[in-house]
Amino acid sequence: MSLPRVAEFARELGRSRRWLERLCKSQFNRTPREVLLQARNRAVEEWARLNAPGKVMAEDAGFAHFSSFSRSMTRDLGRGLKQMREGALSQKAKKPLSTLSQREEQSREQMV
Repeated sequence: MSLPRVAEFARELGRSRRWLERLCKSQFNRTPREVLLQARNRAVEEWARLNAPGKVMAEDAGFAHFSSFSRSMTRDLGRGLKQMREGALSQKAKKPLSTLSQREEQSREQMV
């Protein structure tokens, strides 16, 4: 998912840049660029969760170099790829435990 320029994005929608700016401001209280960055960052977080290769993620996000991509992630998301992957792994590890706890609680309730 390459981050298009706002003017290109508006053109793809068949609208003017100004129209897109007004729409984003009224709907999201953000600039079109902020909305596009947020969409890219969500995609990057999902790719990290799915353990996609970093170079592929950088290319898909529209970066020519992985180092630029890495700096952008740290700046925009506050953490690098390794940290995002570690966070995704810890969430996966925690999820079955919480599911198990819920099952145990349901079993206890059924016994009572």
